Amino acid sequence: MMMKRLNELLLEGSNTTTTIPKAICLKASCDGLLLFQNEYDCTQLYISNPATSLFKPLPPVDCHYIKPFVWALVHDTRIDKYKIFGIRPQFGFFMLTLGLGENTPSCWRFCPTGRYKKEYIFSNVFSQIILFQKNELLWLTTDYLDGDDGYVTNQECYCIYSINVKTTMFSKIKIPLHVWKFEMDELDFRNCKGLHLLSEVKGSLYLTTVSQFELQMLVLRDRVNSVWTKSHAISLHSLSNRPAFLNDFLLDNVCLVAMRDIDPSNLADLVKVVIHHKRQLLLYDLNRQECTEIGFLNKCQKLCRPYLFHSNSLVSFEL
Repeated sequence: MMMKRLNELLLEGSNTTTTIPKAICLKASCDGLLLFQNEYDCTQLYISNPATSLFKPLPPVDCHYIKPFVWALVHDTRIDKYKIFGIRPQFGFFMLTLGLGENTPSCWRFCPTGRYKKEYIFSNVFSQIILFQKNELLWLTTDYLDGDDGYVTNQECYCIYSINVKTTMFSKIKIPLHVWKFEMDELDFRNCKGLHLLSEVKGSLYLTTVSQFELQMLVLRDRVNSVWTKSHAISLHSLSNRPAFLNDFLLDNVCLVAMRDIDPSNLADLVKVVIHHKRQLLLYDLNRQECTEIGFLNKCQKLCRPYLFHSNSLVSFEL
């Protein structure tokens, strides 16, 4: 595995006239396209395709409170265009459609979510954002339960928020308390983004919950009635051939990666474990229970959530 610095990746074979800022942060990727944000000016984003030497600034986002946003870059198959979503769930999200042509300049569109009461909690994001069935953006968050009288209670619970990529409609998938009870002692570490994992397996939605010593896979059987079932669990202590320093799934040097296109009869393949130890990057296969070296990373550099795994592509479009 070849590791490259960010500037090497962007400038390799580049003939761009755009000056690449020194302080940019990777926020999202899709089909080989990369979305960056300027660290000094959070309203300024950039789109890049290293395979075609593309690096272009996007129109600034018209919002002064953009720092808490989470970002997604997706392909809308209905119009065959790429869209960028800047999500701040407590009040809405911004959306930009790329490649509309010269007669229709790209501009950000604001879409309110129409949430209600106690809205401060909606900025928490506890999983990566995934594109489900090429149609919906999904992420795990928390909300408050509805009471029998129709009013919102003080009882917190986990749920999954959804934005339809094509229609921008907003909805919520509930996770009942009896399936996954909200533990208040989790609050110390839940602020780490990307802690839990969402996955699509053969058209079904899976949620992998992560605790210190266990991974538990839940599958959504009935979306309308919020029926979830526990499908598989992996105990850290039951794994063989694991490195001695892999003694906690919540360690900062441990990256859990949700896989795609797996066999639902073998959910041990649903998650891979990437470990940064000293200068090594290691991959631990939970199914085979084998650990292999996949690359090198300076020990002074840190893995940080959420993790973005990028592969080169020959996607092209006009901005």
